[in-house]
Amino acid sequence: MQDERIAALEARLAELTRPPKTPDNSSKPPSQGQKQNRPEDAARPSRKGRPGVGRMLHPNPDRTIDARLAACPKCEAAFPATAQTPQQVYERIELPPIRPDVTQVRLFGGRCACCGERATAEPPPGLEQGSPFGQSIAAMVVDLHYAHAIGMERLAALMDELFGLSISEGAISDILARARGPLVDAAAAIEAVVVASPVVCSDETSVRVKGKTRWEWVFVTTIAVLHVIKPSRGKAVVEALFGSIRPEVWVSDMLGSQRGHAMEW
Repeated sequence: MQDERIAALEARLAELTRPPKTPDNSSKPPSQGQKQNRPEDAARPSRKGRPGVGRMLHPNPDRTIDARLAACPKCEAAFPATAQTPQQVYERIELPPIRPDVTQVRLFGGRCACCGERATAEPPPGLEQGSPFGQSIAAMVVDLHYAHAIGMERLAALMDELFGLSISEGAISDILARARGPLVDAAAAIEAVVVASPVVCSDETSVRVKGKTRWEWVFVTTIAVLHVIKPSRGKAVVEALFGSIRPEVWVSDMLGSQRGHAMEW
């Protein structure tokens, strides 16, 4: 009886001292791990103070406005400008009006009065016929879509609301498709640097692509980083990238597919 009682008390003690189950340490869903609401009468904890820091003044403002006294505000005596020095300096910052800069190209021509041949003038360099959206717009579309994860519909609305530029989702898709070529060339240059590096650090993690689970591999060197997304987590991904090349040192975790690719691991 005594042993059974001790065992029961030890089990009860372990139950009372065990940390509560949360979505972080158990299989409980996240919806059951929300924080409790703060009581209405609970005082908000005071924040630790810190010294104030003013915004740095711009070194080259577009314009400077000086306001000087004409007379002393107390006695109304004349206040010479030469006796005044800046007492307060602050700035007002605005964005300039943003609107599309449109260049309309008109190619003149007609029928030759001598031979009867129809001819049309050649467009100026850089203004050939094609997409109406120039490189500055293309660069912004690529940056906002890929670097800031703004979808097609929102991106079209943003360009209209912020810049007054009417652009369709189809035109955005075409811009992204045209940007692929230079990006592929840049990736190839990065790949060449990584493959030639004597030391390579690598890891991989899951990523969702078009509703399917894929694997994003990263290969890091001192001067370049290559990201590759593949459907496999196996060592065939590394073998396809490096071929017969074996770096001097390979740095990775214990995953089997990350081992055996270099002289030292």
